[in-house]
Amino acid sequence: RALRAVGTNRDITEHKRREEALQLAALVYQHSSEAMMVSDADNHIIAINPAFTALTGYESADVIGKSPGILRSGRQEPEFYRAMWDSLNATGRWQGELWNRHKDGSIFAETLSINTIRRPDGAVHWYVALFSDITAKKEAENLIWQQANFDSLTLLPNRRMFRDRIEQDLKKS
Repeated sequence: RALRAVGTNRDITEHKRREEALQLAALVYQHSSEAMMVSDADNHIIAINPAFTALTGYESADVIGKSPGILRSGRQEPEFYRAMWDSLNATGRWQGELWNRHKDGSIFAETLSINTIRRPDGAVHWYVALFSDITAKKEAENLIWQQANFDSLTLLPNRRMFRDRIEQDLKKS
């Protein structure tokens, strides 16, 4: 026969909610169709998701600890990146389109969104980048522009292009 019983009671509901929220965040990160990359305050890559590998061809071992500049295609001027960093430093975010390079060296267009995650003291903790391939969209836009402005048989500028250039020259003069 037991003479005494000692026990404790603690409500772990909030702990379980946080645990589920972390599991959900991990699932979203791993299964997102958008490529994700996280870099530290010194702009060294610390994590990528499977969509990053599928899009760029780079595995974790290829990029962890390196700068995101490993993807640079060389199509953007240094001023482009300076403006991007100015925006990131001023507002904590940047969004736009740029050209990057796959592991095999081929170039692709992407739409990129970068957000800054700050520590409680305001210092930069992480940069989170989400991007997707828009190469097919850019190629379609270029094809439409070509078809609108050039003769398909001779590849010479058409009447529309001629009028546009004349109007520009008239405005200049």
